[in-house]
This record gives sequence, structure tokens and C-alpha cells, in this order.
Amino acid sequence: ILQGYADDISTGHARNLNSIFDQYPDYQWNEQQESQLRRRFYIALKPIVGVSNLVGTTNALLDLQRV
Repeated sequence: ILQGYADDISTGHARNLNSIFDQYPDYQWNEQQESQLRRRFYIALKPIVGVSNLVGTTNALLDLQRV
């Protein structure tokens, strides 16, 4: 997903985003957790994908089916 929004995605970026996901395990059912997760993604993604792609990237990540 991230490669569609930025060219220089590293494994460190992916690990960082995964660790953020792990902090909010109930984000799909808990509105407060989703809001906090979204906020954390905005902070983490802004330097990677830029402001113009921030919301689209975050929405795409939140739509992922995680197992």
C-alpha cells in the first residue's frame, strides 16, 4: 500500500507502522482507538508520503485486513 504513495519505503517504516497498529488492537470496533490510531498514522506518515497523500494512505492502511 505504501509503495503506491511514496517511492522510498523502508522496512523500518513498515515496522514502525505495524507497531502503531499493535497498540490499538480494537480499532475496528472502538471509535476512540480508531481516532487515536488515525492520529498516530498522520504523525508517522506525514514525512513519508507528504500532506497531500496523508488521508488516502491512512484510509488505505485502516482498510487492510490484518491477520
